[in-house]
Amino acid sequence: MAKNRKKPVTIEEYIKKQTYWRSGTAAIIKEVYEYLIDLRISHDATMGIIDKISSAARESYGD
Repeated sequence: MAKNRKKPVTIEEYIKKQTYWRSGTAAIIKEVYEYLIDLRISHDATMGIIDKISSAARESYGD
């Protein structure tokens, strides 16, 4: 039986959802994403790394 998988979130969609990011954070995240993809790291693994960075950014903002 095939799983009913959700469509992968694009980096642009992910960035739009991050309302707590400060100025410039989205540009940095986009650069990191492109760098990791250039290294041939899978989209899913890259998004996992981006999520960890996002969590660390949220913690550093004191939220």
